[in-house]
Amino acid sequence: MIDKFWCDLHRDRHTWAYDAYSSFVENIDAELKADYQRSDQVTVALYGSTQVGKTTLILDMLGIADEHLPAVSRVLRGGRSVGKSSTATALRYRKSDDEFWRIGDAELGLRDDDVESFFGRVRADVEAGRREIPDVLDVYVPRQFFSDQADALKLDIRLLDLPGLNATNQNEVEYVRRVAQQYVPFADLIVLVGRADDLGFINPVALQLPELQDWAIYPRRFRIVCTYSFSSASFREWFGEGHRSADEVKARLMKQLKTHDYPLPPELQQFIYPLEFGASWNDLKRAREDYFERAQQVVKELRADFIEGISKAANRYSRMQMVFDLQKIADGKIRAFRERNDAIIEQLSEAIREYNDQLCTYEAARRSAKERADKLADIDAHLTDHLTGNSLDAVLKRAFGGSESVPSRPSERTASELVAEAQRCYCELQKLWGNFPYGQQEPAVAVEPARQDHADEESEVADQWPSLGNAPSLRGVTDYIDRLNGYWIGYIPGLSGFEKDFAFLEKTIELARGSYISAARKSVVAQWESERAEARKEAARLARNQAALDFQCDSLRASLDEKQVELEGVRLAGEAFEQRMKHSIEHGNRFRSHMKQAHLDGLSAVERRFRNETNAARQFYLLAFRHLIEPEYEKMMNGVND
Repeated sequence: MIDKFWCDLHRDRHTWAYDAYSSFVENIDAELKADYQRSDQVTVALYGSTQVGKTTLILDMLGIADEHLPAVSRVLRGGRSVGKSSTATALRYRKSDDEFWRIGDAELGLRDDDVESFFGRVRADVEAGRREIPDVLDVYVPRQFFSDQADALKLDIRLLDLPGLNATNQNEVEYVRRVAQQYVPFADLIVLVGRADDLGFINPVALQLPELQDWAIYPRRFRIVCTYSFSSASFREWFGEGHRSADEVKARLMKQLKTHDYPLPPELQQFIYPLEFGASWNDLKRAREDYFERAQQVVKELRADFIEGISKAANRYSRMQMVFDLQKIADGKIRAFRERNDAIIEQLSEAIREYNDQLCTYEAARRSAKERADKLADIDAHLTDHLTGNSLDAVLKRAFGGSESVPSRPSERTASELVAEAQRCYCELQKLWGNFPYGQQEPAVAVEPARQDHADEESEVADQWPSLGNAPSLRGVTDYIDRLNGYWIGYIPGLSGFEKDFAFLEKTIELARGSYISAARKSVVAQWESERAEARKEAARLARNQAALDFQCDSLRASLDEKQVELEGVRLAGEAFEQRMKHSIEHGNRFRSHMKQAHLDGLSAVERRFRNETNAARQFYLLAFRHLIEPEYEKMMNGVND
């Protein structure tokens, strides 16, 4: 009988490596740590869309006998009809010690119908969003359903059956996301399952879960299983052309995968497995027995390779070898991070460009509005000055007060001469009205000298005096002319008739000039007041518009500042991420020397125990143990899986 002391030593032959690995992983960046830091329990997670044969694959991997597959599947479906998603919650499978089902820690054994009803209720609870459902259920399958085949997985490996994410029920989708976030990062291996006639299922976008989308960065941790591989007509035709080996079948599938528009690592071919099982496999057997016989040999070889690969890769020892791919993983994460960051930066940059364009437009509108408001303010002030000052009276006096409209004493003292002078003054007044404000002088700017420098800015008013419209009536002048034209005799010498009529003409013309000045003042004032009212109305509208433009500009500046801060944050986060990855890569490059030192320390510890041990038999075991662990470092560095 082997001494227990030796058994304990042999069990702990990798302890030095596990301890060194754990301390090493502590200094890896958190972004990468989940890929390396896992519990002692080895877990294999299976994920895929609904109705791709995932649960059947798991049962086959566990070693459920072919004749019991339909019965076990029916129970696990929970009354769900074929063609619909069967897995309602994440399941971990076990082998029961007796002929009963057990769920979780329940000691009471269950019959098939009980378990089927239980899973039906679980699905109802998941779809209703009830949170009391455990994230993962342990299912103990009755032992009589297992076959004695030697190529099933060891039962100390936990198989985690994850529901598909393409469920129609939103509560189920949220549940799957929560479970995936909790368990997928810590699974030792992840098996992606999909149909061979729909190879887009491994597209990172189609996988949807962030925990799975970077699978191509480190394919060693993944296995790709394509179900229904031997059922399609195109495959049967190709397979029937001659002898096909398992490697040729995998190469054909790899060639098909490469036709998709996402990059695939060259080493992927060793991790893909075209398989066939379940109902479609039985249909092939019944329909084409000769084809089935040939395909069966290839499928058997592929399945055995698949099971063996999982058995070898899914253990604590293999995790340590993953550190050698840390450079690749970090580079892949950097690429993925850059792609996401570049997309975010482009979106933010585009938003900043749009905000800048909008801000330029609004600021130009605001400047234009301000210029117009300033001009209106000048117009308002100018009009107010004219309406309240003496400039208008001065212009009116000059326009209608010239000597041209004043009667001149005729050289001959006759009524006809007075009529002619009255007619001349009549015409002159009308001419002055039409030529306002310049009279008969050359045109000049009719504003005060102090305001000459504003002449160009105020084209709307003071530089272009308003038109006076229709001239007022000169009835007094025409009555005067009619009266004189009615004289039958001329003036009698020595009498004052001529002088009286001339004086009356002067008075009549003066009154006419006064009525013209009054009418002109009234017309100009009315038009100026109207123009000033319009200017003030327009200024009020511009003030409201200016306030809206100010608000828009302030809002755009705030949004622009926010986007620029966000952009700077994204850029800094990218730099920090790459720096962290660089640090982890540098740390990973020290893994070999770290493990070598741990191995040397382990050997030294055994030697000290040997020297301090007084029992000869135990000394012998320690010496044998020293020889046992001496090559372990080289084996691990060379990728030998123990």
